[in-house]
Amino acid sequence: MDLIEDIRNAKFQVKGRPVSAANSLIPASAYIVCDVTPSMQKVLRRYDAFATPDKQGYYGFHRDYNVYYEVIGYNKMLRDAKKRNRIFFERLNLPST
Repeated sequence: MDLIEDIRNAKFQVKGRPVSAANSLIPASAYIVCDVTPSMQKVLRRYDAFATPDKQGYYGFHRDYNVYYEVIGYNKMLRDAKKRNRIFFERLNLPST
């Protein structure tokens, strides 16, 4: 949320140049890849996050920041990417492991 505020307030820079939004009311999306530990689950409950159907991630909307967010564990992200792209690698005769 701090990073989104920095972008909206033109305080975030890339290679010395500020990155700013057109205005502070533009909605944002945040994708967080992390270990979903019990302490992280506690934080997500404070943000009123919803568990995904497979119970391996969370999502929600923070009204004060106008931000939609998704939280996913690295292992789930990797597993889903392999499933999603398996046929692509098979067609190219590339090893999937």
